[in-house]
Parts: sequence; structure tokens; C-alpha cells
Amino acid sequence: MKKLRLMEVLEGIDDTRRERSIMHELHEVLIIMLLAVICGATSYAKVEMFGKSKIDWLRTFLKLEHGISDGGIHAHTTTTYDRWLKNRHREWKIYRNASKGG
Repeated sequence: MKKLRLMEVLEGIDDTRRERSIMHELHEVLIIMLLAVICGATSYAKVEMFGKSKIDWLRTFLKLEHGISDGGIHAHTTTTYDRWLKNRHREWKIYRNASKGG
């Protein structure tokens, strides 16, 4: 199984949002959510606060053309991509366990 970088995986997600309403790249929204949760964010508002407080650092590897998305975008993204995220998480756990030999 080929190892993929997280950014490659997130950039490969089909974005099913209406093009005219997109301000934030899907992979950017997802990476900010993931990093915020790893750092202890427990709500969409805290994900937004994390993004705003770390924007200079985030811009070292994300474009963020329209800044940080708000908590409503994070909630909608979670709802829309919930099944996809759960499937990728399950696949990651299987891969992780296989690479550890167990």
C-alpha cells in the first residue's frame, strides 16, 4: 500500500459543494479542523479560534485566500463529509495496525 501524505489525501476529496458558494478550499477547512482537534478544540467555535490564532503559521503551508472559515462552515463540512471521514479513519487504523504487524 502506497503511503500518502495527509495533505494529498485531503486534497483528493471530491468537493461536492456548489462552486459559486465556495470561499474556502475543502482541504484547508479539513486540515484546520484536524489540527485544532489535535490541539484540544472541542467545538466549532474553538476550531475557528484556533485557526485565527494560528493563521500566520497555517499560511506557511495553506493558501487561505479568504482567511479562516467560520464555525458554521466547519459544522456544515463535518455533516457533509461525515461518512467519508469515518471511512478514511477506519482505513487509516487498518493500515496503521498492519504496518505495526498487528
